[in-house]
Amino acid sequence: MLTIEKQEGSGLICTWSTKTKTEKLAGAIRQDNVTVIFADEDNLFDTRPLSENEMELCAQESGAGKGGATIAVCYLMKRR
Repeated sequence: MLTIEKQEGSGLICTWSTKTKTEKLAGAIRQDNVTVIFADEDNLFDTRPLSENEMELCAQESGAGKGGATIAVCYLMKRR
């Protein structure tokens, strides 16, 4: 689950939660006022709205992080 906790201008403070952990994210709304980018301590995320209640969220990790895993994955996120 992605929760936007605070917005100041184009900047966002968020929480990314799974069943096993929670991480803080920093985000920014791009100049197109549609696309949003996020970063946590070891991942980069891009989001793109697909409809009023859905967005695609893609995550990237270079492999230089804690676990050494290189990933690129996209999720369909639905508003609750």
